[in-house]
Amino acid sequence: MLIKKVTEKKDVVESYYNSSNILKSVYHIDTKDLDVVFKRGAVYRYADIPLKLFEQFEREQSQGKFLNKKIKNTYTTNKVADVDTQQLVQSINKMIQRNTKIGTIIGNSTDPEVN
Repeated sequence: MLIKKVTEKKDVVESYYNSSNILKSVYHIDTKDLDVVFKRGAVYRYADIPLKLFEQFEREQSQGKFLNKKIKNTYTTNKVADVDTQQLVQSINKMIQRNTKIGTIIGNSTDPEVN
């Protein structure tokens, strides 16, 4: 599940997920490359991914299932790195905690405009 999307650079979209297997993706708009960072630290690049397919990937409840079904065996894939994901996992856990707190505050509000 998508928890944060960063579009500070005009040609790159970074997305962070609350997923059992995928931590982060980086979509390069100009080259249509999709880099996926897995929890075990492997980073794979999927080539020539259409923007619409990437947007579907982001919206899915399970990015891992979507990746396996629609991307993995259809597009060229290369392992590009192994990274230490400990700091990334900590950052994502903080994002999840903040989102949970915000959801709790909104969910418990007595203001009908908020709920």
